Amino acid sequence: MAQQLPRLPDVGQRLPRLESLFSPDAEPLTTSMADAPMPLRCLDAFQPTRFRFLHSRERQPNGAWRLETGLYEVTLHSFCGRFATYAPHKALGYLPAPYKGRVAGVFQKLMQRYADRADLEQSDVQMLVWGLLSRVKPSALKGRARAAAEKLLTAAEIRELDGHGVDALRDEVMRRLLPQVRNALRPLLDLENRVRRFLTEGARSYQELEQLVMRPFDPKDKILVEPRHWYWDPKGRHFLRFEPNGFARTRVLLWVPRPIEARYDARGRIESLESAGQWRISVQYDDTVEPWRCPREPRWLAYRFTAVRFERPDLSKEHTAEVNGWLFATEKRASSAGGVRVASRAAVSPFQREPSWIGRWIDRVDEANQTRREIDSYRERAEWAGRVWQRQPSTDSLFDREHYVHGVRDAIRGTSAERIEWIAETHANAAEAAAHAINVLDTLPTESYAEYDPSAYVATPGSSGGQRLLLSGRVS
Repeated sequence: MAQQLPRLPDVGQRLPRLESLFSPDAEPLTTSMADAPMPLRCLDAFQPTRFRFLHSRERQPNGAWRLETGLYEVTLHSFCGRFATYAPHKALGYLPAPYKGRVAGVFQKLMQRYADRADLEQSDVQMLVWGLLSRVKPSALKGRARAAAEKLLTAAEIRELDGHGVDALRDEVMRRLLPQVRNALRPLLDLENRVRRFLTEGARSYQELEQLVMRPFDPKDKILVEPRHWYWDPKGRHFLRFEPNGFARTRVLLWVPRPIEARYDARGRIESLESAGQWRISVQYDDTVEPWRCPREPRWLAYRFTAVRFERPDLSKEHTAEVNGWLFATEKRASSAGGVRVASRAAVSPFQREPSWIGRWIDRVDEANQTRREIDSYRERAEWAGRVWQRQPSTDSLFDREHYVHGVRDAIRGTSAERIEWIAETHANAAEAAAHAINVLDTLPTESYAEYDPSAYVATPGSSGGQRLLLSGRVS
């Protein structure tokens, strides 16, 4: 006897269960841009071009790389983690976000295990990933996707996924179901079912599945995050950036900043930033001019300086530029010993008039506040935040360094100093001072190393229509 379709009332009773699968709590993988921290735009000026290849370095038993100070790059096998979306392109930025979703841990383990299975083809694992995103039951898989599941999933994981899985429905059933589902869900319901049927029927090629799940770029899709921003991994103690090449290969740039020493004078102002034996930038203040207090940020004082000195001990070169500029320092309310230390000994007046540099000054205030918001976005991702916002340690050092770098940059614009290549290089690298200050906020005395684990984060697109990327530890 031929199998009969379920009666319509029965189908109707099943609909709420099917539709509920599309709630955020039930989706296999939900990681999105909302889960990622803000990009650290205060480091955008640091755009190096020379990196060391990471694949030559020894990996730890957990699959992570141990990093020393410096710049590294590695190109990894990556996977499309969201179908019905478009592939990465050069104008779209990617952010690091944690694995989230009903079975997010399974996807993360897939990426970790794939790195150790040279016998597996990337296309087979990609079919498995798309199948799990469609809630396919692993026990129902056929062909190469099933072989990948048997090698990468444990028996317990297969049972768990079978329990959350959905059977592939025939076309006749789908035609009767879809009219009773919300319009917005119909295309996705249909696509997921077609993926399940594709993978459970067998004898189909990877290329056919790729054409089914991929979508062309939509010019109307608004890009909210551009590329080339740095992000901070407080757990790994490094900065990183993603540069995808399609969805199957992703170049990861890693940066562990060198220690940068800041020297302060008696008023609590930065006199110089220095990377020992490599470069030094120092300023000469004009104390005949009283500082100005920022009305919008009362703890920030503006000091006039008249010269910038650049030194490169490694090149035996130095240069002093006569300039007119203003630097901002945080007024210190209390020292670690409990005493009060004010940055300016003399009385400080608020603005009585608008100096010529007020426009640039306001821009720097806004940029510093943007940095504050960016750092704040990491609060929920690391335990260091509790210490930071209790002023233990303080973020003052970070903001003072950022003001120092911006002030020197503004002061030498249009001068001969800017046309000297090694000075320009030194000034660009001064952004490392801000990066080091960020890193110091999280550095414990017993741990001075950095570590990169490719499977720690999902590379999340800075738009609603882009593909999220799952990064494996296999080097391309």
